[in-house]
Amino acid sequence: MFGKGAIDSDTTTTSVTLQIHGFHIRFYLAELKHEAMYILTEIAHIQVPDSLDTISSLLSMTTLDTLVRLNDLIEAAVSVDSRALQAT
Repeated sequence: MFGKGAIDSDTTTTSVTLQIHGFHIRFYLAELKHEAMYILTEIAHIQVPDSLDTISSLLSMTTLDTLVRLNDLIEAAVSVDSRALQAT
C-alpha cells in the first residue's frame, strides 16, 4: 500500500490510495487508527472504458461527478491533516 509509507513518515495521518484491477479503479482513504492498524475506506469507483466504443462512458456525468466529489474529499482531507500537523 503506497499510502502507508506517507502515513508512517509522520507527515500525514491519512492518505488517498488507489487500486487498479482490470478496467476498474477504486480510490480509498487510508487512515492510521492505532499502531499498525490501517483502515481503508472506499471513497470512489470508476470503470475505465475497455474499447473505443465505450469511451463516452468515461465522460459521462456520473463519472465526472465522481471525480469532482473525489477531488473535494482529497482537498478536505489535506486541509484537515495540515491543520492537525500545524497544531502539534
